[in-house]
Amino acid sequence: MNDLKFAFRQLLKNPGFTAVAVLTLALGIGANTAIFSVANAVLLRPLPYRDSGQLVWVYRQNVALGYNRIVVTPGRFCNLKERNTCFSQMASLRPNDFTLVSDEKPQLLRGLSVSPNLTEVLGVTPVLGRGFRPEEGEDGSHRVALLSYGVWQSRFGGNPNLIGKSIRSDTDTFTVVGVLPQNLSFPLGTLAGAATTLKHAAEIWTPAVWTADQKAGKNGDGAAHVLARLKPGTTVQQADAEVRIINQ
Repeated sequence: MNDLKFAFRQLLKNPGFTAVAVLTLALGIGANTAIFSVANAVLLRPLPYRDSGQLVWVYRQNVALGYNRIVVTPGRFCNLKERNTCFSQMASLRPNDFTLVSDEKPQLLRGLSVSPNLTEVLGVTPVLGRGFRPEEGEDGSHRVALLSYGVWQSRFGGNPNLIGKSIRSDTDTFTVVGVLPQNLSFPLGTLAGAATTLKHAAEIWTPAVWTADQKAGKNGDGAAHVLARLKPGTTVQQADAEVRIINQ
């Protein structure tokens, strides 16, 4: 106690030094806390997906122009999906904003247009309802939606009877088939070229629909990000080498 009293008196005698010392400690502690929070989330804590070490992004490159992450056209995606031997599953996804229209105030939701098998690729199961079915990626059968846990709670009050009910966007009507897990945070900022949505996680998923011409590579519209799951025992280097050959 005597030591503490002496130190306190010395600090009061030197207010300038005291202010600098306290500020330095505050900045140091704050910076270390922030760095640890990022390191814990990115490096230490496992991703909330089954066997997350098997998940990889697949991008195109243009070395001459210095582009390392170019989205994949539907034709290239279908070709790669058919010919590869290194992935157990592949899925496409691209940002797609969704304006939710109801009796309440219209709400802009950050969304993803995804392959119906994205939940399977990630290895996650909806906490309510089900995931997308393969046929729901076909035109005319795609008007279904998966909601994030946060939107289900904030907009719909966690209503367990929401499954099978319709929600409206400004362009179409969708049937809610499932609610995604609470710990499933899929930040759109992890996608290349998604600078406008860096701080937002996907709040609604809808099935992606490609035309026959897009799948055949006759139309480059609909380019998307590709997420794949490596087969057990396959390395990233092996997959990279095979993907390059198929792409050529």
